[in-house]
Amino acid sequence: MRNQKKGRLVILAALVGALIWSFSIQVQAQRTVEISHMWGGGEGESFNAELDRFEALHPDIKLMRQQSPSEEYRALLMTQFAAGDPPAVFAHPWPAFMGELAGAGQLLALDDVWREKDWDRYYSQSWKEMGSYEDQVYGVWIKSNCKSAFWYTVKEFEELGLTEPKNWDEFLDIGAKFKEAGTPPLITGAKDAWPLTDWFENTFLKVGGPVLYNQLIRHEISWEHPKVVEAFEVIKDLLDKDYFAPNLLGYGFFESFMKRTRGEAGMQLMGGWINGMTQAEFGWKPGVDFTFFTYPIIDPSFPMAITVGADIVNIAKGAKGIEEAKILVDFLASPEAQAIWVERGGLIAPNKLVTLDFYDANAKKEALALSNYVVVFDLDDMIPTELSTAFRAELQRFFDNPTLLEDILNTMEAKAEDLY
Repeated sequence: MRNQKKGRLVILAALVGALIWSFSIQVQAQRTVEISHMWGGGEGESFNAELDRFEALHPDIKLMRQQSPSEEYRALLMTQFAAGDPPAVFAHPWPAFMGELAGAGQLLALDDVWREKDWDRYYSQSWKEMGSYEDQVYGVWIKSNCKSAFWYTVKEFEELGLTEPKNWDEFLDIGAKFKEAGTPPLITGAKDAWPLTDWFENTFLKVGGPVLYNQLIRHEISWEHPKVVEAFEVIKDLLDKDYFAPNLLGYGFFESFMKRTRGEAGMQLMGGWINGMTQAEFGWKPGVDFTFFTYPIIDPSFPMAITVGADIVNIAKGAKGIEEAKILVDFLASPEAQAIWVERGGLIAPNKLVTLDFYDANAKKEALALSNYVVVFDLDDMIPTELSTAFRAELQRFFDNPTLLEDILNTMEAKAEDLY
């Protein structure tokens, strides 16, 4: 009898132990953190590959992944913050937007985490400063791209006997040869508006130089400045020459990408993510089947300069899962995470421990451009949100009807005067 009792107690203890173990596993599984981003297609697949690796390394943390279309993303984040329910971690390309949120007390300062995790071994001082607001760090950069790249298909250039241009006159000659062959030289996804910002920014940088470019970001010069006007006039000349594919406002970024790769246009001004997208969609070999050249010099008195865009991750202050969010951000900052995307093509890693050995031919070309040329940050990402919204809408008006330029610049200047 005593043995039977003892046996029952052993069984009961085992059952209780199993229940406790099961409960602990359930509790572990309940550790979740929201991560929000705007990447679709090949970019989304690459980012999800990073997140998959994180979950493999941290099986006790479940990621709640949110992906929103790029054209809706900033408005969605603003709505979520206004409602008091933002994602714990969110990735975006807008330093000005980060400053607005930090100034409103909506973001978690990461200075202590930076010191604890020793992120100085990952980032140069300039990247740290760009992730800061009023001397406090609020974010870490997880990807970057040159945004001054004209992408083209190597076979098409070879068939027309074309070589990469060294200046604007040579670029215009390439356009003329595409037209002679019956192909529009240029294409852009104007329906999405944001691709047009790269056209103004790069052109203004080439006619006004880096100093004036940064002064416009800070509104130290007017949007009616003669060099701003000149930049628009350079673009108007391309429109007048009929260099852009027809139905300019009829399709967005991805469709324009597909049209160019089908041979319906010769060149596309777009960021380095085209490298990964092209490999994912078609399996083309970088540097062999497709490549890019940087936006050519217009005024030779200025140094060769390019624009760069980059994506940062922030943590919303007071969000659920703050400790898990810190673990996730630490992983996204790491060379292991950033090398995953680099090896898939489509970004340059801000983490300095990811060396050129990780890059394919196109990405290496892009990384060298970032190292060797004067680099300025994407203007549209640096100006206030309200001004950026107006900027995109006014650019669509301009590309639709360049004769409206005076009214467009008046509108931009009036908006800037209200916001600065």
